Amino acid sequence: MVTNTGDNVDPELGVVAAGESSTENAFKDEYVPPWHKQITLRAMFTGFIVSVVFNFIVCKLNLNWCYPFSQCCCWTLGIRRN
Repeated sequence: MVTNTGDNVDPELGVVAAGESSTENAFKDEYVPPWHKQITLRAMFTGFIVSVVFNFIVCKLNLNWCYPFSQCCCWTLGIRRN
């Protein structure tokens, strides 16, 4: 059930009407620092680790596709020459 401080809550469904968000209402008076002040060492470290993991996944997928493709090309090229 979504809670809201406004008057636009449907009591039967317990949801906020279109255009309103209870999360936005809860934090509307909070200060949001600029993006360059939100960057932390933990965020940079986590981003680096995730990028390394994704890089290995992508490289592994590319090599798994590329190696059999090159083998098929070499095989068919060898068959044509004989």
